[in-house]
Amino acid sequence: MSSPQDVDVLIIGARVAGSLTAVLLGERGWRVLLLDRATFPSDTLSTHFFRWPALTAFRRAGIFDEVQAAGAPRLVSAFNDLDDHVFTEPVKGEGGVDHYLCVRRITLDDILVASSPAGTDGRTARSDNSAHPAARR
Repeated sequence: MSSPQDVDVLIIGARVAGSLTAVLLGERGWRVLLLDRATFPSDTLSTHFFRWPALTAFRRAGIFDEVQAAGAPRLVSAFNDLDDHVFTEPVKGEGGVDHYLCVRRITLDDILVASSPAGTDGRTARSDNSAHPAARR
């Protein structure tokens, strides 16, 4: 079991930003301890609507294809409602990403945990301030 002294980076918070950071640092050979109070995978209302910056980050982390294949439909139009007037416009992104995705948190957690490289240690913090392994690689 890793302790903070045995790792190069300690990341508090294992949602999208923390998990992606852990994946990218782990791929570069850093020893990462990822700590969160939740257990994973978990179904929580969190970051359901992914735009091109998130999808680009998924590509960098090597999970873009798996996220795309998770079954969420591509959202190619944005709808804005202002005082009962609906404005529709096509989704515009960068790097060939011209859609949004709504991926369930539990599905994304599974993908992120499975993609964690060797040297990444995910833990769930307990209320007694100890930690137990949540998703070790």
